Amino acid sequence: MPDRTDDTEGPVYQIVRGWESGGRRIMRKRLTLAEAQQWCSRKDTHGVTLGVRWFDGYDYMRGCRPKGEV
Repeated sequence: MPDRTDDTEGPVYQIVRGWESGGRRIMRKRLTLAEAQQWCSRKDTHGVTLGVRWFDGYDYMRGCRPKGEV
């Protein structure tokens, strides 16, 4: 799923991968809510690697306003 580069009509979200150890990494940016929810519902967006649990979640991208808002 590519990052969105156009102006969106609603809130903008990002996919954040989190590890049980507390680390975080942004995986994708500028997604609609539906795209973010679809991403996070996949079976390959959580697991255990080398004994450490991880998962993908979504978060609102602060500072990104929907198209038309000032």
